[in-house]
Amino acid sequence: MNNTKEVNERILKITEELKMIMLKTTELESQEKTQQKERIKKLEKQLQPQPQPQPQPCQLLTLYEVCDILRVKRWTIYKLVESGKLKGYKMGKEYRFKKEDVDAYFESNLIKY
Repeated sequence: MNNTKEVNERILKITEELKMIMLKTTELESQEKTQQKERIKKLEKQLQPQPQPQPQPCQLLTLYEVCDILRVKRWTIYKLVESGKLKGYKMGKEYRFKKEDVDAYFESNLIKY
């Protein structure tokens, strides 16, 4: 009888130990799942396409727009282009000017005292 009591006690101890091991295993699995989810989130962020800065489109002006901006006649613009003082582009019969080139020409004619 004493022997059965010891066996039952051992069985209870082993059962309790197994429960503890199962609890620890469950906790570890839960931690691992949480870590895996965090890793997946990080990887998903890395895989998402990063927004690329869009280059600003070049603003082209017509001959008449440049005349209005600089307040000169079109023949003056033709002369500035021929002399190389103002960059211009001819597309077919039309002239086009980059806004930054017109601004650069304007700034280059600053009066200095």
